[in-house]
Amino acid sequence: MHHMQKISFSFQQKAALFKQLCLLEKAGIPYAQAFLTLAEQQSSPLIRKKLIQLSRDLNKGRDLAKAGFIIGLFNAFEQNLIQAGSAAGNLEYIYQLLNEHYENKAQNLKKLKSKLYLPAVILILSVFVAPIPAFIIGEISAAGYLGQTLGLLALLAGLVYFIIKIPHILKKMNLGFIWDAILSYLPLFGKIYYRQNTQYFVENLALLLNAGLPILEALPHATNTMPDQQQQNIFNTIKPKIEKGASFSAALSTIQGVNLNLLKRLSISGESAGKLPELLKYYALYEAEELNTFYEQVATWFPRIIYAFVVFWMVQGLLGGSSSSSIDTIKSLNL
Repeated sequence: MHHMQKISFSFQQKAALFKQLCLLEKAGIPYAQAFLTLAEQQSSPLIRKKLIQLSRDLNKGRDLAKAGFIIGLFNAFEQNLIQAGSAAGNLEYIYQLLNEHYENKAQNLKKLKSKLYLPAVILILSVFVAPIPAFIIGEISAAGYLGQTLGLLALLAGLVYFIIKIPHILKKMNLGFIWDAILSYLPLFGKIYYRQNTQYFVENLALLLNAGLPILEALPHATNTMPDQQQQNIFNTIKPKIEKGASFSAALSTIQGVNLNLLKRLSISGESAGKLPELLKYYALYEAEELNTFYEQVATWFPRIIYAFVVFWMVQGLLGGSSSSSIDTIKSLNL
């Protein structure tokens, strides 16, 4: 089987992909034909190439989940879900679950971005406006003005790029625990980071269980979706306890962490009623809403902080320019 160039999908692209697959599966289109049909609808040459390759592999009798993972169309988590769906004959349901999963993530990300666009524009404008008084009174030249403004923008862009890339760089060097530790100890955000990791685990475990995977098989895949390695290690202790005869809720009760009491209570109720996957999904949705509320508050207050910083910076620039001009005037009069 061919290994192809790796591609990063956005949440929206993933949601659209699984929505289309769900519709094709519902229509009863054979797998190979479905992916060929899907390839014809793609604007991205790389995605189209992957889908055509997958169609060819399926025509050769290869396994859907494994073939899709090898060429980079599915990640490891999706592979496990699709494998389970194929075995149980409910691929349409799995595609629907994955579509909803990525659609929710795409909507939440879009909301957050929309609230950050305006402060970003204001900040960029302020970089160009703040040095204008100094430029007008001749304190800095045109070259100095451009150096200050474009230099600061380059510095800010570099800082943002570094913050985005540093986690991936550290993980490639097997030093991801350093970034995890930094995030864990941040005031306020540390607890949110822990809750976000737990929410990923529960949400993905619910998906896997709903797909029909046994809990002992689902647990390792769910813990692997947690970004924090230390938390992964803690939640990986659940499986050995279950293998020794403990229930999921009993194994979970030994873990201490932020905001786990509700999860523990729901797990007990879910196991008693035979509805563990449903109640895990409920918890994941509840926590997602709580976390989104927090992020929305951050997105609301962050622009205000930026505005205050910009106003202070611009006023300082204006007063600085005015003060310097007044001193020069006094000196000229004394002469």
